Amino acid sequence: MTFSIRSFLLLTAGCIFLGFGSNVAMAGKIPLTALAGTYTQTGSGSFAICTGPDFKEKDCSKFMPVTDHFFPQTIVSIGEPTVDAKGNACNTITQTISDFPVDSSPPIVQTIHAAAHIKSYDPSTGVGDSSGTTYSGGSCNGAIFNNKGATKIGTVSVHFVASDNGKRIDEIATALQDLIGGIGDFSITATDLKRP
Repeated sequence: MTFSIRSFLLLTAGCIFLGFGSNVAMAGKIPLTALAGTYTQTGSGSFAICTGPDFKEKDCSKFMPVTDHFFPQTIVSIGEPTVDAKGNACNTITQTISDFPVDSSPPIVQTIHAAAHIKSYDPSTGVGDSSGTTYSGGSCNGAIFNNKGATKIGTVSVHFVASDNGKRIDEIATALQDLIGGIGDFSITATDLKRP
């Protein structure tokens, strides 16, 4: 795979950055401030990378079925997202990305960061949406991203549901793209459990 595909793969974990998703919310309100804290996160899923006939990543909107290719990938990740009372979040994510079906090549193992903000949230249901940016480099300082030494690698949107008074957040990626546009189909979910 080329460097551009590797950059794309760095982005993919970004969809698993906030720790927000889909689970039945508890009865009663869960205010946004109840989501503040640090979580442990597990995520997994799959996605496709679009390439041209030369196997270099290309914009999926320009995919030509006769000459181009797509490569299915699987992703498994763990993260440590921190959310503040205003809905800002930063996540440090370590992930493995493998060909699907798996083969003799080793997986890509990497650490990335994701910075996000909750765009909408209903405390009566615990349901919300967030969006953010994924980076290679940089660092998290609590819920705030420090972009020193960071390179932007993509964007992501997430739909989430909080439960257990904000101690659990389940999420599903609703939009995911790298800077080339080389991400095709995807299906990625994650669960966050608040640390005591």
